Amino acid sequence: MSAILLSLCTTVRAQFSPGALSTAHAALDGPNNCTGCHDVGREIAGAKCLTCHTEIATVQKPGGGFHPTVTARQNCVDCHKEHLGRDAKTFAFDPEMFDHDLTGYLLSGKHAAVKCEDCHTGKFIRRPVVKDLIAKYPHRTYLGLETKCADCHEDAHKGKFGADCATCHAPTGWKDVASFDHSRTKFALTGRHSDVKCKKCHTSEDAGGKTRFAAIPDGNYSDCTPCHASEHRTAVVKNECRSCHDPAGWNLAMTKPFDHNLTRYEPRGGHAKVDCEKCHKPGPGKTFLQTFRRPYAQCVDCHTDRHNGAFTATYRNDCSACHTLNGYSPSTFTFASHQKSPWPLTGVHMAVLCADCHHRGAATVSWQFRFSGAGCESCHKDVHGGQFAVQMKDSGCGSCHQTTSWRPAVFQHLALTGFALEGKHSSASCKSCHKEITAEKSAGMKSPGAGNTGMKFLKLSTTCGGCHSDPHQAQFASGGASKCEGCHAPTAWAALRFDHETRSSFSLKGGHSAVKCAECHARETSAGAAFTRYKPVSAKCESCHQGGKPR
Repeated sequence: MSAILLSLCTTVRAQFSPGALSTAHAALDGPNNCTGCHDVGREIAGAKCLTCHTEIATVQKPGGGFHPTVTARQNCVDCHKEHLGRDAKTFAFDPEMFDHDLTGYLLSGKHAAVKCEDCHTGKFIRRPVVKDLIAKYPHRTYLGLETKCADCHEDAHKGKFGADCATCHAPTGWKDVASFDHSRTKFALTGRHSDVKCKKCHTSEDAGGKTRFAAIPDGNYSDCTPCHASEHRTAVVKNECRSCHDPAGWNLAMTKPFDHNLTRYEPRGGHAKVDCEKCHKPGPGKTFLQTFRRPYAQCVDCHTDRHNGAFTATYRNDCSACHTLNGYSPSTFTFASHQKSPWPLTGVHMAVLCADCHHRGAATVSWQFRFSGAGCESCHKDVHGGQFAVQMKDSGCGSCHQTTSWRPAVFQHLALTGFALEGKHSSASCKSCHKEITAEKSAGMKSPGAGNTGMKFLKLSTTCGGCHSDPHQAQFASGGASKCEGCHAPTAWAALRFDHETRSSFSLKGGHSAVKCAECHARETSAGAAFTRYKPVSAKCESCHQGGKPR
């Protein structure tokens, strides 16, 4: 009856809970805690999430980072998945694929090359609510940072030039002062002058040996000659340089902006920022048409196919199916797109990072998108060492396992092995019978892998002696083997089905019927092991009775 009730309870719980919560939310597990996160009759809207996650609730305003930009169009559960198991990842976050622009803080210049952990570290966390959270529950977080330069960087000028570093400096580098407005000086930097390094002009040094940025001597900048030497003949030296040239370039013709839209190709997105020479590469012997007339029907006319033809058949090299003109990444191939592919994601696969399956080889820049098959073995190693090759031939790992979780496995033990799991056997763990074996001991098996272990499932004995020791010291052995099932049942060791009237030469009738077994079958010790003597036992009265009384 207890087994039936346990089965019913397990069934009812499974109807309400799709699976165990992650370790972080383990305290909310159980059928009585559902409304802690769920609203009755409605989908999870995220409001209850914010009652606990105050570090997110306090930043739900413009400038608060990533989360304020997504809550207007998404719910928490769109990114954070639960009920996938204790050890499952609740959020498939890939720092390499994350678009930092969504936080409201663009990673430009040197910031683009900085590792995430160099900025997202405890010493730079400024927001008190996040500091309190980390102090209470130590863990890695990307929350709590501010966006001012001084929040991460030390002011090398000690406040001499104010607190707004961007007035002079740029994210491209400390020495890059392109943000400095030179037009406020006597000489506005226009054209090519805006690309010249400061030290190219500011060569004078003060008494301390530092470059002087103000009060440069001989400041006559009416024409180019104070800095540039004329490369023309004497006849034109008297003419001002600006009569032919322009700060935008040496050749006056090149200073005129060219409207590329007048051609058959309109540069859009990232193409609008590409230098002319990137596409129109001049070279010795190349004609004007060879330099400026280029094919443009497909992306691969200019760009290398990074996928090495993996999508030629599917998309006919139409890169726009996954990419945009604004940039190669992030891709527009979404989770919904994957669900329409020949391999839709189910179970824990939905929380797996793309790179975990689509590996990037060390010898190539392309990712793997084509596989030898759709079976589990295309990505996963056979931890059973080929023991179930016959069963896996038709259904693969799905014969026993599901994508929701590797354990528990659904294995029809009686149908596939001929050995019924009855009584105590039904509650025994698999590994109590199927012992772990190392690759070296797995004779006849494919090695599970160097250093790995597997469990032996094949060629196991189905007799009791294959797993259990004989406590009777072979008293009931026949032909070198003991048939335990003649007396014992799988339900319990003490559940005897031994019939003394038919299985022995001594009938238990009369007064003998109420005598306990131990009063006739005494305990003995042999070779240091204690056991009960069942045979041979004398059937004579005097062997038990002496003086008219039982011994």
